[in-house]
Amino acid sequence: MSTVYIIQASGERFDFQPAERFGELSFVLDSRDSVFRLDDTLLKLSQRLSGFTKDDYLLPIGNPVLIGIATALVSDMTGGRFHMLQWLGREREYLSVPVVLWNGD
Repeated sequence: MSTVYIIQASGERFDFQPAERFGELSFVLDSRDSVFRLDDTLLKLSQRLSGFTKDDYLLPIGNPVLIGIATALVSDMTGGRFHMLQWLGREREYLSVPVVLWNGD
């Protein structure tokens, strides 16, 4: 089964239930994790994303710097091929966006 890695859950209320159709939800960081404590946050990101595979999904929510770092880590683990989820507000659902950053041939 796939996993949906939610990069940073904030204090705001979001309904992640529509993302569950893509896999089990896994919260990577919480609202207390910060770019101002980057050593600790990088360690947590590395540990919690260590099982990410090409079959999993990255849900980019939270601090933009942390989203960028998480995306870079995932890209390194998957050879630049993975999926992200994009929220479609009008439809109230997520769309899977396949990401291919470079051709590994």
